[in-house]
Amino acid sequence: MSKKEKIKKEVFLSLDIEADGPFPGLNSMLSVGYAAFVEDQDEPVSTFYRNLELIDGASQDERTMKQFWFANEHNRAMYEATRTDMVTGKQFVDDFIKWRNDHFPNNEYDCICVCYPAAFDWKWPDYYFCRYHGSNPLGFSRCLDIKSMVYARLGTRWVKTIKKNMPKHWFPDLEHTHHALDDAIEQGMLFMNIRKDFKSMGMINTL
Repeated sequence: MSKKEKIKKEVFLSLDIEADGPFPGLNSMLSVGYAAFVEDQDEPVSTFYRNLELIDGASQDERTMKQFWFANEHNRAMYEATRTDMVTGKQFVDDFIKWRNDHFPNNEYDCICVCYPAAFDWKWPDYYFCRYHGSNPLGFSRCLDIKSMVYARLGTRWVKTIKKNMPKHWFPDLEHTHHALDDAIEQGMLFMNIRKDFKSMGMINTL
C-alpha cells in the first residue's frame, strides 16, 4: 500500500513586471514584484521586489519608452525609480529562489503564479530563470491568468472581459502605480477577492 499523498498548502504568487519593451532578451525587465497570498488571507504574507540592470546587448524599444515610460511625469518618475539599487539578472534569479525556498519550501507548498495578463508578465521571469538558472523554479506551467479565470466563469465575450466590466467589489482601494510591487499587491488582492466570490458560489472545490 502506498503512503498517503501529502497535501501541500497552495500559495499564490501575484506577479507584476515592468519592462522597456515587449520581447524578453531583445529588451530588458526593469523591475519585478511578487506578492504571496494564501487561502483566507486578504493581505500578502510575504513580498519580493528587485530592480534589474539592463541585459547586455539588449535594446530599449522606442515605442515603449516614448509612448509609455516618457508619456507623462508620473510614468517617467516610475521609470527612474526602477534605475536605482539594481541587481543583475542572475542575482535576481538567485535572490528569488532563496526567497521562495525560505518562505515556501517545495515540500510544503505548491506555488502558483498569478498574473493579469499571464501572456505578458509570466514570460519575463521565465526567460531570466531559464537563461541564468537553466529552468524555471516554479515549473513551466504553474501560471494562472486572471482574465481567463473570469472569462470562463462569467461566460462573457473575451474582448469584453476587461477590468472596467468586472464587479467593482472585486477591486481593492489601491492605486495602480506602475511600480511592480505595488501592482503585484493590488493584483493579488483582486485575485483573492475573485476567488472568494467564486468559492461562495460553490464553484471552487478545495481538493
